[in-house]
Amino acid sequence: MRPPPRSATTAVILAGGRGQRLGGRDKARLCLQRRTVLDRLAGQLRRVAGEIIVVRARPRDNLRLPAGCIRAWDQDGSQGPLSGLAAGLARASGHWCLCVPVDCASLPDNLPAQLARGSHQGGYAQHRDDHYYLHALLPRQSRHRLATFRRTGGRSAANACRTLQLAPVSIVGAHTAWSINTPEERRRLHWQRKVIKRC
Repeated sequence: MRPPPRSATTAVILAGGRGQRLGGRDKARLCLQRRTVLDRLAGQLRRVAGEIIVVRARPRDNLRLPAGCIRAWDQDGSQGPLSGLAAGLARASGHWCLCVPVDCASLPDNLPAQLARGSHQGGYAQHRDDHYYLHALLPRQSRHRLATFRRTGGRSAANACRTLQLAPVSIVGAHTAWSINTPEERRRLHWQRKVIKRC
């Protein structure tokens, strides 16, 4: 499949998680090199997506979004990241959606082009032996199949990727800080002299 053009791509940033493994910290507010991870991620995604949607799960949220980003509410925040993906797909206007979690310290610049090497329905990221089911490129119309999957009790991101016929794609240039899920991963960033804290 050809890489989707920027004008036809909507980036969906999943930023509604509870951050339980980080002691309840809001990952979108964490800072890396004096910028929040959300600001850094949005800056990277602007190069490949004509629209950026940030999905949040806190109705009274006062998080300042990066300029030009659109806020979408995950009404079923307790149902895991797939409900956030569904909220993003419902709000998106682009034909293709590039889904990424907010806890990415860095992404390859050509991530959509790499993920386009998956099936005709898109792909999800694989780096070495790790699968990153929420780093995915998929058509907006797949929201209907995702809704059916969730209605029948589906909650696993891995099973959702199979249902949506997304193929695993080995990603070149993936950063060692592909995600910030645990205190150990925060410490690893610190060892690399990329101090991360809360703004």
